[in-house]
Amino acid sequence: MKSLALIESPLQLICAMEAVKHLSLSNIDFALRKNLNNKNNEQLLNTAHFYNIKYNTFFSPYETSSPSAAIKSTAQLLKYLIPSYDKVILGSYYSKLQRIVKSFIRAKNIHYVDDGVATYLAHQNITKNYYGPSFITIFKDLQSKNSLKVEHISLQLLRSRATALVKPELVAIFIGQKLIQTNQLTKKDYFDTIIAATQGQRHLLYVAHRGEDEATLSEILALNNITIIKPNLPLEIFLIENNLKPVEIYSNTSTALFTLAEIFDAPLTYVIAATYKKPPPHLQAILSGLTFAYRKKPQNLIFQ
Repeated sequence: MKSLALIESPLQLICAMEAVKHLSLSNIDFALRKNLNNKNNEQLLNTAHFYNIKYNTFFSPYETSSPSAAIKSTAQLLKYLIPSYDKVILGSYYSKLQRIVKSFIRAKNIHYVDDGVATYLAHQNITKNYYGPSFITIFKDLQSKNSLKVEHISLQLLRSRATALVKPELVAIFIGQKLIQTNQLTKKDYFDTIIAATQGQRHLLYVAHRGEDEATLSEILALNNITIIKPNLPLEIFLIENNLKPVEIYSNTSTALFTLAEIFDAPLTYVIAATYKKPPPHLQAILSGLTFAYRKKPQNLIFQ
């Protein structure tokens, strides 16, 4: 019987590929949901090409520009809801569309994969009354609880590619996030963390987040010892494709802190750059998970 992976982001696809291997699936369709963020769509499709998989794309009915487009998108979605499946892999616990799919799709087993550190929030919020898909996750400190089943995967497909790199260039990277745009850090605090990370004339590759605006990136580029990269692939794959190996990682709570630890292994130096104005509710779980992943507590670049 056929299986299905319904995916909405590049990271979800990376994790879904590992879940396919974990579940020993051979007959599986990939449905990639495009959205209104063209940068997300570009990275998603480039990730599919990296893995050399066949796929179909569709838009969510509630993200279309006209009634006729909504009807077309609904028809595309129904195409995935009509068959019965052996296993279904969904990319996000919090996606409105994927919750709808979960409610109507017919499958022997349904699994969620990671959509970033939001997995920590989902695990934290799920109660003993949960009756739904299991989680297949890269976050090794999360365990099954009550009726929630948790299975662990490692990013072996990418790790094998990383270990095969020949004389990779060693780099220090700052993983950009849209923390100014979402009002989680002031512009001054965010820029101070980047400046502090370049102390000692350290040269940084600043990895632009697809949600950062060009005006902010132009100001970051004007800082000393900064090179900005705008990957058209997820960072994990971009580094491998460009023969780069991170040895120092600066960020706040980017999921890439976890994935890079999986792919490139210790000894990596990782630094939490700043504190949030309004810490996310699962921040302590994330920091605990980072300590577990790196086997050491994060260094702190700047506080307050």
